[in-house]
Amino acid sequence: SNNYKWQIEGGARFDRVYQIAYVWEGKTLTSPDFVYHNFSGTIGSVYKLTNEITLGYNFGSAWRPPGINELFSDGVHHGAATVEIGDNTLSPEKAFNNLFSLEYLSEKWLIQLEAYYNHIVNYIYLAPELPPTLTIRGAFPTFKYKQTTASFKGLDAKVNYRFLKNVSYTGKASLLRAFNETSSEWLFGVPSDRFENGVTYHFLKWKNSYLGASLQHVLKQTRHEENADFVAPPEGYELLSVQAGIEFTIFKTKQKTVPLIIGMQINNVLNTTYRDYLNRFRYYSDEMGRNFILQLKTTF
Repeated sequence: SNNYKWQIEGGARFDRVYQIAYVWEGKTLTSPDFVYHNFSGTIGSVYKLTNEITLGYNFGSAWRPPGINELFSDGVHHGAATVEIGDNTLSPEKAFNNLFSLEYLSEKWLIQLEAYYNHIVNYIYLAPELPPTLTIRGAFPTFKYKQTTASFKGLDAKVNYRFLKNVSYTGKASLLRAFNETSSEWLFGVPSDRFENGVTYHFLKWKNSYLGASLQHVLKQTRHEENADFVAPPEGYELLSVQAGIEFTIFKTKQKTVPLIIGMQINNVLNTTYRDYLNRFRYYSDEMGRNFILQLKTTF
């Protein structure tokens, strides 16, 4: 109940997963099967420190069995233009997650902070396998599914400040540190630090109507295992975007109002040339340039 300062909730579950695969080994078709089972659960609490400040903590365990592609991939992934190699001895991932949260909400301010620490046993990830695979069609970056013990810790923050009745500022930050505990190295393929600042003007005369602009700043990923990738991580970049929206009423009756919401977004307004560390196409090409998105939405 919202009338109480403390709120506590928890849950538990048991899962059993059965998988069967049909695999060609030479000229022989085999059908290996796998059975996985595990308990998982969560417990969390929220404490309302004052009318404006809310604190939270959540602990949870989770797990997942390896996917068929992680077990048996062995060839070119045509969507990514890379060679992927599976490992049929992979074990299920088991994660133990801690999340701390703080929220401050007032008439003009919204501040949300989330700090987390996740410990994952048998973490499955795609690791570069040097050198590239040479074929008659060219060289393909090669990746192999591997497992390790990994730790993820980070901070997500969001600030919204309405400094005028119809003008608001939004700031976001995401910081992540992921470590390969087995090899005592930084983990491959982890997002770099990123920040975003935006201003939105709200048209008070029209419902859900606004005009805004935002600037995203992504830093270069410097926390990575040396000489373990085909190329070095790309440089950081900044992207400017603008957004606009307006809502019209298509028709209205005593029982129902049907709206039409029109949204427009222009990403990468300055047509910046950049490559993103998480996109495996960075080995070949730049990211998309200036692009326009038009959305039409209604409810029935």
